[in-house]
Amino acid sequence: MEINQTQLTPKSEALPILQKDTLIPQNAENRNILSSLEKSRIAGDYYVDLIHRSIGRSEGNKPNISSLDQDDQNLLLNIEKSASVHQTEQKVMKELRGWGAKDILMQAYSGTAREQLIQDGSQYTLIETSNGMYQLLVDSHLFEKLRPGVQGLAVKVPNGISYIMIRDYKNKSNEFIRREQEENIPHETHHVIWGFARQDKLVETQESHPEMSKAYSRFQDELLAKACSGGSLVGYSHLSMMDAKALAEFTQKNPELCQEIYSQTNAMNTYLVDVSRTIQNCENVVDSDIILATMKSRSFDELRNNLQELMVEINQQPKKPAATPLPSSWNVV
Repeated sequence: MEINQTQLTPKSEALPILQKDTLIPQNAENRNILSSLEKSRIAGDYYVDLIHRSIGRSEGNKPNISSLDQDDQNLLLNIEKSASVHQTEQKVMKELRGWGAKDILMQAYSGTAREQLIQDGSQYTLIETSNGMYQLLVDSHLFEKLRPGVQGLAVKVPNGISYIMIRDYKNKSNEFIRREQEENIPHETHHVIWGFARQDKLVETQESHPEMSKAYSRFQDELLAKACSGGSLVGYSHLSMMDAKALAEFTQKNPELCQEIYSQTNAMNTYLVDVSRTIQNCENVVDSDIILATMKSRSFDELRNNLQELMVEINQQPKKPAATPLPSSWNVV
């Protein structure tokens, strides 16, 4: 889950757009030896490691991506560079303004009916998980009032400080909390990092209509968040982010376009059920193996085509042994 906040703070100096073709010297050694699945595994591992380093979970050296194709290396390294630049800018901004947890949270709620709910600073805690990457642990009861039914979310503030919000449970077991945060924190952190990449125009969408582009962009973002955090492989469009009134107005004005968006997202999610089932049934294949194919896709059609190409190789991998059925207590005659 993510929300966008715009025009909340004075516009900061624009960041330079990174060059996509100057990061890695040409070196074709080993690039033609690796299979598409092996390259996808390396790229997926690299991106997951980037997320984990952003939240202080990564240990050891970064995965080596020198065997990947030139464009794929540059894409990953530019995303990493983009995150580093924006996070540094956020840290400087926070220090110059002397902001604390309440100030960062207020970006989303200042001037709203919920502003009074966050006056008690004892109900939330600000954590800097890495340089300029911020996480707000919010008391579960307060969180429910601010964002009902949501476990975590990313708040992207282009000219302010982007952050993630996570429920802070006081009366749940440590195991419950661990399981919740094990998925939610990297999931929401991806949304922040991917938002930086989109802001720097490192990834693009090419759909037939601006609203379809919004739908695919939202779907791609969510699918990547799931793939790098261990969640179910699924996505949704920007229509799911609208309130009831806005959705009704959009549907009334654009009935055919609305139907096409629903059709595309439903068809893609149906296909992803098969993708997920196949991955789960294969040895040595993981959800993050689809990250590179998803990153490079600019439309629903490209995403399906890229995943279908990858699935040809995944389907050739050894299958996990079938689970032994439990003995029945019934005597069947």
